[in-house]
Formats: sequence, structure tokens, C-alpha cells
Amino acid sequence: MLYRQFATQEEIDKEYDVENSAPDFQRHAEFNINESKKARDELECLLDVPFGPTVKETFDIFPARLPDRAPPLFVSVGGAESSELRRQSADYLHAWKAAGVRGWSFEQPEANHFMAIAGFIDKESKLCVNLKQIVETCEAG
Repeated sequence: MLYRQFATQEEIDKEYDVENSAPDFQRHAEFNINESKKARDELECLLDVPFGPTVKETFDIFPARLPDRAPPLFVSVGGAESSELRRQSADYLHAWKAAGVRGWSFEQPEANHFMAIAGFIDKESKLCVNLKQIVETCEAG
């Protein structure tokens, strides 16, 4: 065992090959780069906060400010996500609900965070069907 369940470097490289994690990866990457720049430019943030033993180990911290009133939050997590992303998503939803705002989570076992929104393309997808049920629940009171 080289690392966790991986026996070879090739297995590790394949597992962590982000460019092969989604069809049309470049489009997703450009979107993330542009939106990240926009967030750094427009939101309160602490940039390049060191957290590890090397210079490259830094965080960008965006303090959360939960609104007093807001629409319900819908958090969708892909099944191919890291435990850390799952924890962060659950923590955010918990904080949202603790602030008195309704929220739901929906797991998509077949998706990663690049493909989690792909279901919005098809109104019959599990994602849209689940979201529609939540909207109907909210409208019913």
C-alpha cells in the first residue's frame, strides 16, 4: 500500500487527475478561475493565510455572513467528493438552518463538484425533480 488504498503512483495520478474529472474540463476551470477572481475582488476576504510548513500552503478565507432573511438553501454534494468538501457543505447548511433559514441537502452519488450542476440541463433529472419537490414544499407552507 503506497497511500491509502493506492498501490502504485499511477493509481494515485489517475485518481487525482482533475483534468479528466469532467467532460469539457477547460470550460469548468475557466469559470472557476473567473468566479474566484470576482469573489476576491468583490468580497471581504483574507488572502494567502499560511497554514502549513511550506510557502505554498495558504488559505483564502471568506468570512460567512448569514442574512437575517433569505430564500431556502439547496446544497447538492456529489458522491465523488472529498470528506472535507462534504464536511464544509454540511457545516454551511447547519449554520444556515441555525440562523433560522430553511435548507436542504441532496446527494448525487454519480457526480463530482464539477458535474453536480449538470442536472439543471434536464428538467427530468434527479436534481431538478428533487429541487421541484422542495419548491412545492415551500409554496405549500
